[in-house]
Amino acid sequence: MLKDTSPKDIDENITSDIAFKMGQVLGDFHTRIKPFSKIKIVKDQFDGYLTEINTFNASTYKRQLLTEAKKFEHHKKEIQDELLTKSKFVLHGDVGIRNYKYVNDKLVLIDFEKARLGPVYQDFIKLFYQDFKLNLDLIAAFLRGYSNKNSDYELSDLTKQYLIFTTAIGIFNYTEKLRIFRLNRLVRKCLRH
Repeated sequence: MLKDTSPKDIDENITSDIAFKMGQVLGDFHTRIKPFSKIKIVKDQFDGYLTEINTFNASTYKRQLLTEAKKFEHHKKEIQDELLTKSKFVLHGDVGIRNYKYVNDKLVLIDFEKARLGPVYQDFIKLFYQDFKLNLDLIAAFLRGYSNKNSDYELSDLTKQYLIFTTAIGIFNYTEKLRIFRLNRLVRKCLRH
């Protein structure tokens, strides 16, 4: 379907003007798209992430993640209360430069298969850390554009840190599964020869 519209990628050299427009597009998405039936809702955040960490193979990063998780446990109710009140938006779930395209000279978001209900800050994390590389000028421009469409995005620093932490757990989980998949594939290949 998108092939008919000839989508074009964003230039990898993001400017403040483009970051501003990206913020507007995401802000518009968050305010326009309303929760729908069967949307994924993340529940039991604390218990779920501790369980996830415990599935990792024994390693230094597993011990470090468990140590960090204990720091958030002391503020569990505070974080859960804030997440409960702020998790009313439909998130894109995979906001990154690769999911912004120009279609008929208009900047749009694509690929919504990871949509879920949550706090909008969760959609910022990957973009800010990975694509913007924590460039404060780009982040500020993005947030200016975003707040033109949606001013309801602020969270306490503690809850932001918790969301960054849970995102890191997801990344570790993904890389561990990928490592195991590659190892299994290598073993199968060796067994065939």
